[in-house]
Amino acid sequence: MGAYSKYEFKSKKSNWMKRRTTSYSSLDIKTLKAAIDTVFPGAVKANVNNYIEGLLKSSDEESLKTYEEGLRDLNRLSWSYYETLFANLTVKNRMVILETIEETNFFEQLRQHTMEGMFADPIYGGNKDKIGWKLIGFPGARFHPITHLSSGWKASKFVSLEDKERLRENER
Repeated sequence: MGAYSKYEFKSKKSNWMKRRTTSYSSLDIKTLKAAIDTVFPGAVKANVNNYIEGLLKSSDEESLKTYEEGLRDLNRLSWSYYETLFANLTVKNRMVILETIEETNFFEQLRQHTMEGMFADPIYGGNKDKIGWKLIGFPGARFHPITHLSSGWKASKFVSLEDKERLRENER
């Protein structure tokens, strides 16, 4: 991706996002938000659900089916355990439900995508306001981040790919 300018990337992004129009019901979105916020508290505030929704628009049918079935299963299990939907459960009860599906492909993907959405560059839809980076002290896009971080350097400014592109445009 480093070879693309901001304009080229955005046009590429819009093309792959148009490949599939995934429409989720408000129930699916509530379930997804509750699940990711249970996997990583604060994930909804960081817009991880937007990252995952964008990812699923470009995913293969198998991944999409895994999410659709997984979200449905969360509600089925919630109803059988607590007679309410997953999004209505307390965090403690949501943890119980997630622990029962911990060995499934859906949970693996959900956990992986939640972590990606928390810590990826904000240009991909998650990590709003660089909240994930601030949480771990990662400075963002740098030419040599390992050199800076290994010498005890602390980030005073967090820089995304979009920030870097904006700086480049201002220098022209």
